[in-house]
Amino acid sequence: MIIIFSIFIIMAIFCCINPKSKTLCALFFVFMWILWGWNCWNGDYDAYKMLFESSGDMYRRNIVTEYGFNLLNEFFLYLGFTFQGYMIVISFVVLYVFYLFTQRICPYPAFFSLIYFVIFIMEYVFTRNYITHALLITAIMVILGDSPRKKLIFLCLVLVGGSFHRTGLLFLPFYFIIDREESLNIKKVGLANGVALLLSVILFGQYILPLLGDVAQNKFATYESGGGFSSIFFAHLILVILTVILLKKLLQKISFGEKERKQIVFIINFNLVSLFYLSLYYHVPYFGRFMRCLFSIDILFMLYAVYFLSKTNYIVKSRVILVSVLVALFIMFSKSTLSLTLYPILKKNLIFGVENYIPDLNHVK
Repeated sequence: MIIIFSIFIIMAIFCCINPKSKTLCALFFVFMWILWGWNCWNGDYDAYKMLFESSGDMYRRNIVTEYGFNLLNEFFLYLGFTFQGYMIVISFVVLYVFYLFTQRICPYPAFFSLIYFVIFIMEYVFTRNYITHALLITAIMVILGDSPRKKLIFLCLVLVGGSFHRTGLLFLPFYFIIDREESLNIKKVGLANGVALLLSVILFGQYILPLLGDVAQNKFATYESGGGFSSIFFAHLILVILTVILLKKLLQKISFGEKERKQIVFIINFNLVSLFYLSLYYHVPYFGRFMRCLFSIDILFMLYAVYFLSKTNYIVKSRVILVSVLVALFIMFSKSTLSLTLYPILKKNLIFGVENYIPDLNHVK
């Protein structure tokens, strides 16, 4: 634990001194890969190991219905991988996607990798969600690129993501904003989401949920605690508001080429469309896992905005917005289950050392 903590502190200092360094960014992502790939216990480690080692049986008994994830497990089993070897490969691929996203867009890759470490700690335990988020990030990179088949590729990646975790299918609404050249009308989006939230409150439990079947009802019953106007609900709303304000101001202050402008407009619309998640959070805060992916995207583009606004009269306000979002991220991090995420990744590593750590599950924080 001391070795890991020391490496982190040293790298964090260098990332703050040289925030534009691509080399430091690469080293930080390698560091995260080692922490995750060679981690030998965390909150969901045993469950995922059991699914991996009995994936064929789980598939036949329909216990695991995310068939893409099941087939991936069976493929690695067929190749003779152990679960640890499987996690080394999966962690590399997932983190490499986020590394590419960082290097291609962020003008401060080293500093972003330091921030992303906080998100990574909250993400790595939930392997299926993390794979799904990596597929969404891949789809966004395609959209921000020049591929003439970006709509088709996006649709395929989202459907594949849904085969790893059903929540991936909730990315489908983003399909309809891919080629939009102007940002959505904020007032209309706000009104539409207000109506959707009101209807969901009135109709969901009594009329909609029963139509989804027993499996869905059991899932909602498991994860419905802490619903209503929760901290996740307001965190998502505030994050979107601040991101949209900053990126709209960026478009006003800086003259971009057509490609760059479309990229920023897409991220603005992505945030606005993501507000439909608020209706889901009201019933099941479990869907708040999407927030980790949204934080990654928004903070990266906030750093992009701060870079271009650094020579304008909006620089102070842009940095205040960025710091506000970072504070919100750290608050979310502090309230997460650190005993099942942070401490295991520090204490249970096959390279840096395995300590005798057993969390008190009666006092999970």
